[in-house]
Amino acid sequence: WIRVLYGHPESIDDAFIKTVASHPNVCPYFDIPIQHVSSPILKKMGRMYRSDDLHRLFHKIRSQVPEASLRTTIIVGFPGETDSRFQELYDFVKWAGFDHLGVFAYSPEKGTPAARLGEEVAPERARERQDIIMGLQADISRRMNQQMVGKTLPVLVEGLSPETDLLLKGRTSSMAPVDN
Repeated sequence: WIRVLYGHPESIDDAFIKTVASHPNVCPYFDIPIQHVSSPILKKMGRMYRSDDLHRLFHKIRSQVPEASLRTTIIVGFPGETDSRFQELYDFVKWAGFDHLGVFAYSPEKGTPAARLGEEVAPERARERQDIIMGLQADISRRMNQQMVGKTLPVLVEGLSPETDLLLKGRTSSMAPVDN
């Protein structure tokens, strides 16, 4: 299997999506860290894409590669993230239905451009938003896992399980390697 573990939203083009769709040895796994979906927040983050670009990208992936596994990371509480901009992010996560999602609460790093932006979101509010998104993702994951009950999938066997030498460990094409 060939798996792309990181794809910047601007680097995933039609040709790449078609390649994944047409080659069974390329895992239909799209790890695309978007960071946020609100266009004003993306601009503050120095991202060159906008909300509508992300909607088009994920729609295109889902329509051309229906079995695609989507992974992303997002940041909540970034300076300027109002309740309505957070709601936009929440709605996008719900719409996209990510298979795997990492959510980080923003914390300023001294000397970075973001630390000088102002419009700070209180750290406790950022953590609350992180919990809200993770709750949504838990519901999405539960629904997706229920759809897998009774299915048989090919698995790449990686070796013996660390718990016992009676079991093998492995992963499906939708699971990226995990460092322990």
